[in-house]
Amino acid sequence: MAVNFRRIELKDKRIFEKYLKPDHGKLGWEYCFAMTWIWDAFDETMICDLGDMALLYTKFYGKCVYFPPLLSDENLLEKAVGIIAEQCKSDECKMEIRGLSKEQAEALADKYCISTDRGNYDYIYDVQTLTTLSGKKLHSKRNFINRFKATYNYSFREYAESDRDKMLALFDKWYVKSEHETLDLERKVIVRALDYYKELNLKIGILEVDGNLVAFSISAVENNNVAHAMFEKGDTSYDGIYQMINQQTCEKLFNGCKYVNREEDMNIEGLRKAKMSYYPEILLEKYTLKCKV
Repeated sequence: MAVNFRRIELKDKRIFEKYLKPDHGKLGWEYCFAMTWIWDAFDETMICDLGDMALLYTKFYGKCVYFPPLLSDENLLEKAVGIIAEQCKSDECKMEIRGLSKEQAEALADKYCISTDRGNYDYIYDVQTLTTLSGKKLHSKRNFINRFKATYNYSFREYAESDRDKMLALFDKWYVKSEHETLDLERKVIVRALDYYKELNLKIGILEVDGNLVAFSISAVENNNVAHAMFEKGDTSYDGIYQMINQQTCEKLFNGCKYVNREEDMNIEGLRKAKMSYYPEILLEKYTLKCKV
């Protein structure tokens, strides 16, 4: 079957909406169009709509990696994977599909090689829990919030375009102190998010102290009312800055949302510890499919 891929474009948001109705129930970040599009900073993500399914892949360290197919009916899963297998054979590349659900992996396990990696699991939190931070387990987080509110003359509001340069200046300040490998890419992606925040309906939160921008968050809310936290950056000279930007974003920007996806930990020990300390409601298992040898 001939499959004609093209570069993904902003207008392809409607393709995601075509296949992902408001009751689709999928929580993984792969089903968030804004996340998929803004991270395509090098124009390497490709898409093809076949009428009853849409297929996507991107280049990842020189490899073609497919997203879970977008399906009009889950019964088309095996057909979609077969088409991907044919395409990979035609392109002379090894087939790899990442982000499949446990149920999808089980349905395909007889024909394909299935694996999983704890570092790729998505952390899904209850928005109300992250807003109130109630209960004994989150007592320390609540204390950070209370101290922040008592210590600083703060305000939280939605983004205005006059904030752009201040946000990037804060990112650059954070950049100097960080050793993360993807910092240059992150900056490109944040710039892209700010360039197209209206088209993508992004939620951008600004935290100020004494009128100075000290933290920001960038998120997307999908049509199934699942929020996806893309970025949070803050000036750590303010005690409790990350607890505060997290809590305020949930309280002020995620109205109507049940869950917020805060993505994976990539097997980074410190990141895993930080994410687990908020006690996720769901640790979303995700699977990778390859051809059997």
